[in-house]
Amino acid sequence: MEENNKDKTTEEETKNERYGFFKKVWYSITKIEKYPEMTTLGFASSVKYLALIMIIFSVILSLGLAYKTYTLVNNWVSYFENEFPDVSYKDGTLKVESEEPIKFDDTNSVFGNTIIDTNVEDEKTINEYKEIINNSDSGIIILKKEMIVKNPALSGAITYKYQDLLKDVGTDVNEITKQQIIDFAKGDEIISLYTIFFVIVAIYVFILYFISISIDSLVLATLGYLTAIIAKIKMRFVAIYNMAVYGLTLSIILNLIYLTVNVFTTFEIKYFQVMYTSVAFIYLAAAIFIIKSDFIKKQMELLKVIEEQKEVKEKLELDKQEESKDENKQTKKKKEDKEEKNDNKENDGKEPESSEA
Repeated sequence: MEENNKDKTTEEETKNERYGFFKKVWYSITKIEKYPEMTTLGFASSVKYLALIMIIFSVILSLGLAYKTYTLVNNWVSYFENEFPDVSYKDGTLKVESEEPIKFDDTNSVFGNTIIDTNVEDEKTINEYKEIINNSDSGIIILKKEMIVKNPALSGAITYKYQDLLKDVGTDVNEITKQQIIDFAKGDEIISLYTIFFVIVAIYVFILYFISISIDSLVLATLGYLTAIIAKIKMRFVAIYNMAVYGLTLSIILNLIYLTVNVFTTFEIKYFQVMYTSVAFIYLAAAIFIIKSDFIKKQMELLKVIEEQKEVKEKLELDKQEESKDENKQTKKKKEDKEEKNDNKENDGKEPESSEA
């Protein structure tokens, strides 16, 4: 029993070595006929493949987001250094030397809609500012003693006191000047922040999209199972799920390209999600019908072999019957010859009768 399990494990390991990750990616896109064989690698292998492709997806997309953030921050630093009014922080109070509020829309700001007003005191104006960012996907309001942040990942706008933020990052600085902010933004310490930003975004993107793709693969496998029923071919759901994972490969790559382009441009494809699902379903349906075609082909070959065996059997029976007839004829002839021989002997043994004159 243990030897059989070892042999089975060795066979699975050999198959997995033969189908490396990048070979699976290539076959998933270019060789649909390989799906049935890759499916035999098992459920764990397909989940591992999905996880690996989503790790690569997350890293590439996060690198794009980190690079865009780096570019935007550099642009902001340049603007802050050369055009932004003088700014200072002391004992929990921020001061921007501007009589009018400074506003940026979501196309010109890292944080979305941005409003900077350190002179405002009345709650009515502050509520108007909150209304603006609440109607946006993201935004930030920078006030005298606090800032209000709206993020798509959060349930609503959250208020942060400047003193509390400085304590949270582990510093007891009570005074900051504009030049100190510029020096920090251009210094080596900012690289650590970019690294932390990249890691956090990569983990977030992986979790979010892995869950999303897992749901997509289950939906696609269900559609594939219904297709198999219509095609009148019996297949286990887990086998169809494995093929659904491989069938999603091209869709995932196209989605990665699309999202990466969206990071740097405003390019948009209408009904992209429909195309995304359609491409994956076409791959899966093609794999199912290839299996059906192979099954029919094998049935035809089996029927042909059965017919050939039947013809050979009938021929052997006919030959046997002919041989039997020939043997009967020979036996009959031998018997007749023997009888004739016996008759001749009897005739030879008799004396001729003499006639009397």
